[in-house]
Amino acid sequence: MRKFGTIVTLLLCTAMAAPKETPPPSINMATNGDFEKGTSAPKGWDKPDGKRVRWGKGFGKEGSRGLRIEMDQEIAFGYGQGHFSSPIPVEPRTEYRVSVDVRSDNPNAIIFIKGYAKVRGTLREVYSKHKEAHFDRYLAKEVGSGQFVHQSFTFHPRHGTYQVEHIKVWLYGYLKPGVLDFDNVRVERVGKAEVPAAEKRSTKKPVRAPSTNNSKPIYLDPKDF
Repeated sequence: MRKFGTIVTLLLCTAMAAPKETPPPSINMATNGDFEKGTSAPKGWDKPDGKRVRWGKGFGKEGSRGLRIEMDQEIAFGYGQGHFSSPIPVEPRTEYRVSVDVRSDNPNAIIFIKGYAKVRGTLREVYSKHKEAHFDRYLAKEVGSGQFVHQSFTFHPRHGTYQVEHIKVWLYGYLKPGVLDFDNVRVERVGKAEVPAAEKRSTKKPVRAPSTNNSKPIYLDPKDF
């Protein structure tokens, strides 16, 4: 019995000492989130205009490639400046996480998730969620000027009437003139998401889908359905 007990003890110690398996890395659903791939434009993103939005080495972390937004006073105090990713397909009742590294020498940044669905046969924006990076209020004091900060949030793209087919990441700057750099954009699937009870009970039609360009806002009037 003593020998048996010794063997059991050795097996338990070996099991406890064995290294735990490292979980596989989550899949980044955002194409070319590190901005390293591409020729005349970053793969998986809109083509920068080369003036207000540029792409290249030195704009990312540690001198890597990144996306740079530059704004003068007119743009910063007006509509601001943004840049879109390519569409990213999403599934219903699923929660996701977006994360971005961003630095600023003055402007504030917003990381948007925009969701799109077919409305009477036309693809329209029907969902939006965002997180603001206020460099003028607290981030510059916390990390220092010109340093990258990591921003992230979870989201569940949904609409009471329409099924969101895909999303886009919209990197945006506003409020103060200057330079913003973006790098390491990630969109990851977190897991299943439950629809809040209040939304399940709601039968109201949508009134407005937020606009993401400089044209007039898109309105979805209930009387049209």
